[in-house]
Amino acid sequence: KTQETDGTIITFNIALKRLAKQGNVAACEGIIIGMLQQEVEPSVVSYTTAIASCAAKEKNPAVAYEWIKRMRSRNIMPNVITYNTALAS
Repeated sequence: KTQETDGTIITFNIALKRLAKQGNVAACEGIIIGMLQQEVEPSVVSYTTAIASCAAKEKNPAVAYEWIKRMRSRNIMPNVITYNTALAS
């Protein structure tokens, strides 16, 4: 079961990265919600990638900050990369 979950989170993170590069904040949020609905806990990588969507096209620091708050509420601690990504937004 652990391998299935790891494979699933990798698949979700790949989808997140593609959407983040496009600056699609709403779709990234949908992916995170989908992960939670399927009982796949988003990782620091998942959240940092979603935050990257806030910096891809139009800068959106308020949404980036909201993502950081959501991370913390789920006991996922932002790291240096997360903060640098948020600052870029």
